[in-house]
Amino acid sequence: MTDLRPAGAVLIVLTLLLWFAGVGLVTSEPPSGSFVFVVDGYLITGTLSQGVIGHGGRVRMLMSIDQTISSQYGPVNIVGSGTWVGETDFHSFNGVITDVVGTIQACVIFYCQTGDFAGTGTWSGSMSWNNTVGTQGSGVFRGALTLTGQQITSSGQVAIAGNWTDTFQS
Repeated sequence: MTDLRPAGAVLIVLTLLLWFAGVGLVTSEPPSGSFVFVVDGYLITGTLSQGVIGHGGRVRMLMSIDQTISSQYGPVNIVGSGTWVGETDFHSFNGVITDVVGTIQACVIFYCQTGDFAGTGTWSGSMSWNNTVGTQGSGVFRGALTLTGQQITSSGQVAIAGNWTDTFQS
């Protein structure tokens, strides 16, 4: 009669290795957040990613917008990016929004107008901690977008204000 204990032990070890290897592969997505604001009655949403709290309480987040909204005249596509930098005392946040650039394209039937925008702003908020996700922040921001372009009928500065939330890596 053959002794099955060594084979059983090997099977258990392999099962445990595969199970733990699977745990390593099943990871959550990097922490991310969002921001929202309203322009002319339209809700604009964007993503905040790579939120990091560094040495000395320095904070950095990357923002992006890639949204198409439906207007009464047709679709409006907004694509943009920027950087949020600031600092925290580990109770509150404050900082500036820099390097905001993007494009906006509004189409009516077969005719489209395209323009560029650039912007700056400020942001502030408070910090909280959660056992499940870690360090979180939320607050408000204010800024201005400057619309330019030969194809866009209205240009100039547009004031924006909204809310933000993000999860940070330390």
